[in-house]
Amino acid sequence: MYFKPLAILPLALFLAACGGGGDDGDTGSGGGQGTPTNVAAISGAWQGTSPDGTLLNAVVLDDGQLWLVGALRSAPAVQVYARTQGGSGQFQSNNVRYVDYASNRQFTGTLQGTYVAGSSISANLALNGAQAGTYNLTPIPKTTFDYHRAASLSDLAGSWTSGSTRILVGANGAVQTVDSTTGCNSNGTVAPHASKKNVFDLSVTFGAAPCSLPGQKLDGIVVTWAAGGQSTLLATALNQSASLTLVAARQ
Repeated sequence: MYFKPLAILPLALFLAACGGGGDDGDTGSGGGQGTPTNVAAISGAWQGTSPDGTLLNAVVLDDGQLWLVGALRSAPAVQVYARTQGGSGQFQSNNVRYVDYASNRQFTGTLQGTYVAGSSISANLALNGAQAGTYNLTPIPKTTFDYHRAASLSDLAGSWTSGSTRILVGANGAVQTVDSTTGCNSNGTVAPHASKKNVFDLSVTFGAAPCSLPGQKLDGIVVTWAAGGQSTLLATALNQSASLTLVAARQ
């Protein structure tokens, strides 16, 4: 898993999409492996650095969903999704989805870890067909990102940019993206997650070619934060065969 303080990513504006290749696994927010147990003990926003220097940011939701994004040299490196369950200082997942953006491949795997509630996470990731490792995470400071504050659409509403991509978010949660270079458009929605934490559910459907994921619908999450006078949006989503990671600055 991965994250460094969300404050370090504002300068890294990137849009990465991955489709095809690798193993298919459980879909994103629609997947599951039974009812999670006591996962609220590890819910929150976490940060760390992987052995190769990848900066990690992770969100674990009250329903057991774990979303992790990693950046290496200001470029997207990995995306991890899992539905976790656990208790008594331990957690696990048997349906991890791992995306390696450098190789444009996806893998499945398992996750075994330990935690100290509100203090630390240590997770060992085992993948089918790729190297993995152990990642150690600590909470993202509240001054950087307040996970426990209720999400407000006013934090998202407006115009955002990531390279040649412009993202428009309406006050009602409607989302539209337009890429001035590729001509790819997409439409979707955002809404506060049911946990009433500072996280939004995302659903986005890409238009026809020249989009790299033509007609595909992806589900995931969105968070926003502000640091150094810069507001930043992070979105990460997937389906059974494709994934998306996007970091954008308010226009």
